[in-house]
Amino acid sequence: MQTILSISVMDREFTLLITQKQKFNPVQKQNMNKTVIIILFIFCISYYSVYAQLRQGIITSADGTPIAGATILIEKQSINRATNSNGVYTVYLAEGEHQIIILAEGYKPLTKMIQCTSYYCLLDFFMEKDLQELETVTIQGNRHEKNILNTTASISEISSKSIKETQTELLKDLNSLIPNYIYSDLGVNYQQQITLRGVSAFSEVPSVATYIDGINTFNISANNLLLNDVEKIEVFRGPQGAVFGQDALGGIINIVTKKPSSNNKSAFIETSIGNQGFYSYAAGFKTPVIKNILFIGVDGKLNSQHGFYRNNLTGTFSFDGKPLEKSSENGVRIGDQQAYYGNIDINLRPDEKLDLLFNIKKQIDQSIGASSFYQAALTPQKALDNPYEFSVNSIGSDHRDVLNLSLRIKYEGSNYVIQSSSYYSKVKTGYNKIDGDLTPFDFYSASSSYKGILGNPFPLEVIGQEIKIESDKEKRLSWLVGGSVFFQNYQKQYSYVGKSTVQEYKDFQENTGVSSFGRISYQVSEKFDITLHGRYDTETKNIKASVSDTNTKNKIDIIESINRKKNFYALSPKLVFSYAPSLNHKLYLSYARGFKPGGINNRVVNENDFSSYDSEYSNIIESGYKWLSNDNKYLISATGYTMYWQDMQLYYFSQQADRPDIRGIWIIDNIGNVKSYGLETEVTAKPFSGFQIDYSLGINHGRYSGFEFLGTNIKDNTTILSPEFTSFLGAQQLFSLLKKKNITGIIRGEWRVVGDQYFDLANTIKQSAYQIFNTRLSIANNNVSLAFGIKNIFNERYISFSMPGQFKASILNRPRTFTISLIYRL
Repeated sequence: MQTILSISVMDREFTLLITQKQKFNPVQKQNMNKTVIIILFIFCISYYSVYAQLRQGIITSADGTPIAGATILIEKQSINRATNSNGVYTVYLAEGEHQIIILAEGYKPLTKMIQCTSYYCLLDFFMEKDLQELETVTIQGNRHEKNILNTTASISEISSKSIKETQTELLKDLNSLIPNYIYSDLGVNYQQQITLRGVSAFSEVPSVATYIDGINTFNISANNLLLNDVEKIEVFRGPQGAVFGQDALGGIINIVTKKPSSNNKSAFIETSIGNQGFYSYAAGFKTPVIKNILFIGVDGKLNSQHGFYRNNLTGTFSFDGKPLEKSSENGVRIGDQQAYYGNIDINLRPDEKLDLLFNIKKQIDQSIGASSFYQAALTPQKALDNPYEFSVNSIGSDHRDVLNLSLRIKYEGSNYVIQSSSYYSKVKTGYNKIDGDLTPFDFYSASSSYKGILGNPFPLEVIGQEIKIESDKEKRLSWLVGGSVFFQNYQKQYSYVGKSTVQEYKDFQENTGVSSFGRISYQVSEKFDITLHGRYDTETKNIKASVSDTNTKNKIDIIESINRKKNFYALSPKLVFSYAPSLNHKLYLSYARGFKPGGINNRVVNENDFSSYDSEYSNIIESGYKWLSNDNKYLISATGYTMYWQDMQLYYFSQQADRPDIRGIWIIDNIGNVKSYGLETEVTAKPFSGFQIDYSLGINHGRYSGFEFLGTNIKDNTTILSPEFTSFLGAQQLFSLLKKKNITGIIRGEWRVVGDQYFDLANTIKQSAYQIFNTRLSIANNNVSLAFGIKNIFNERYISFSMPGQFKASILNRPRTFTISLIYRL
């Protein structure tokens, strides 16, 4: 007996002929039917990938120059493509008619209907320049470039163009611009607390990880380098442990600088001046050394600005040891800061498959009396009643020296990519004669004291290696596997200097971390795909700590000493379901987990329940929607989430009368959990020629879930450094001044709002909602641009940070600033 089965797949008819030579019993028939169904199911879901052919095209400008990073949107395909540095892209297309949309920064959107046969498909196109259009948004945070419609995460990107327009000079300038992002300025630019969705760190180890060209900063002292010649800043909100590993509890800040990669030469010179003694000089160039093979890029920057606080006592000195001049306010200026930054990139591409990139970064920072850890108003009320003034007998200075080295080796095989990333980072942090008592009286001062020399900076060194192998991203089934290892050596050493004694603290740490990670993605259909990430981390921490006292007779007494070791483990999964109902829409639902390793308390002498603290975790369920219009004029991104922050770590001064073993010392403890939910949305629109409007809104409702802190029940209290909302509205108009000479202008205005927030767990230190207005006017032609900008037009005053705990020291924001910038580009 013969059975003829006809099926239709992708508008084609197929016939299956089943020959039955014998009779089957009911069970056998049932099994056979199941087998046929399974075969048909496998055949149906795999047919398209087999039938479709791998096609290749190139995107160029009208003069034939390849366009790198152009985005290719293909109708009925949920995975979009991007052109490489040579303008080449590959896609899988079956026979028939297809709609393709091509987007690229600075070019008019291109929509084409193409007809593909089994042997021919025209995919080479050129694009017309149009500086009026919105920027095409791509991201690198998932370790390879993707169009934002493919990004199943809550992400914001600030391009190089937007960095200039929004006057983003440091990471603190992202406040409100990024939904639910707060940068708490602690006086010195490299002392900060970054919060995303209410998740922040209360120790030196960040809870929002910052990567600079692939290097994790690991410690807040290594963060916030000068932003110079930056390609883009990407901010991923929500835990990213599955992709990035530790310290990605609240999210990721990924800074990508511009790299030399083409045969075109380029150079720039930039100078800026402003009030409060601000000046900045920057320059850089990129050039091929050997055409198509070897490229080099060099850039540097110098920033300097006066402090905005005054000390009522005399005797302060500048960097060169001379007394500071009196300011116009008849006070003594303190808080001056200077920073020097340098960067070198060497890119070697011996052939089309191999790409080597070597990078060196160096930054030196120094400041006089800028640290709010020791120098700020004693209480928030005093900060507001006597703004920008306090009285301390010792001003002190801060110093930081950062060196980053990295080598990335990338090999592209026929169906896979192997990438090796090696890095070394060394940060030296020092401070000297900083007032430790916040009073005019000479009780004691604080200094770093590496190797027993007061003021000598102590080092933090990290060396690491990551290797990963990734399959062809264009396949229905794609995967990635890899592993990494790092070794960290931290030799923190500091002293408190009194009239008759010196107490010296030594905290030497050696940490080793090993991780393995992977990802598998499957495109179930043209519109639906599933991605599973997984990462397993182990970290071993060793600490040797001691406290010694030297009296006036130079007698040294060891007060306490510890030597401990502890291991920490974490599994970080991430599961994402995404659905693209049409070409320009993307929906996703995800679950992710992030973690931050525990540690060892260096002041707890006896082994007890406070001698160490556990890792903390964040678990989040997130749903999102993204839409990009066909003409590339409107972009909408919206996200809703609910998060459970588990075993939150807090650094605090213990005053527990029933625990004499920890009373009167600073410890880190897991104090409880946080539950939160929120909403984030970003809209970019250009309804008519030359006009662009950007809006973002972040709402976060975070509450402590039932525990006591130092005898106070803080259940349902608002999480600290977590505003009720952040809001940003920016609008700009591009206009033509002299068309024949291609001279244009841009006028821009911004309105930034930060809602009510608290700085302490008991919710007694509050900063009410405040708003900031900024403006910028720029005029430019092909090579030269001149810009005038004002931040905080109406000189709004607010507490930027208040230290919870023993001191509650508070610091205010910097007053209104204005700058004039001139840039010349070749």
